[in-house]
Amino acid sequence: MSTDRTITPDRTITPDDFDGHRSVVDLHPAARALLDKAQALLDKHEGMRMITLATLVERVNDLEMRDFDAKHLAAAHRANKPLTVDEHLELLALREAIARYARRWVALNIRDAILAGASWEQVGRATGLAPFEARKTYWSWADGQRWLHQLDIEAGRQPIGRGDVEYGEALTLLERP
Repeated sequence: MSTDRTITPDRTITPDDFDGHRSVVDLHPAARALLDKAQALLDKHEGMRMITLATLVERVNDLEMRDFDAKHLAAAHRANKPLTVDEHLELLALREAIARYARRWVALNIRDAILAGASWEQVGRATGLAPFEARKTYWSWADGQRWLHQLDIEAGRQPIGRGDVEYGEALTLLERP
């Protein structure tokens, strides 16, 4: 079996392509560039108007309505032309940017729910994950925060992330029922 996981038109996508936190757009450079552009919209300012998550959702809705109209209404009643390839790719990139934005704070929300008294079973139900997967999500975040903290310390920079004390607190949360 080949270890090359690049998505090409002649290769079938398998479940192995989605290990860890990978997504399809991570596997194709052109789609990755579009995703980066859409993700940048989350922080970009246009004059005094900030592009927000709501703005991205609004654009997705506009593209979806145009696509639906072009595909499903009789030709005499169509108000829109079919989406172009670029618009379909934009729609994919926008959806991925929205999903990433939503996932960005999951670990912190998990922590807050556990601190508020939720069980790992409840967290799992709320996130659609098995309890051990919810724990793994939180542990992976805490481990990454510790790693960031250590890298900054080693480089002589003001550390971000979580130090040993906070990491220990995170591990304590993992032990809760």
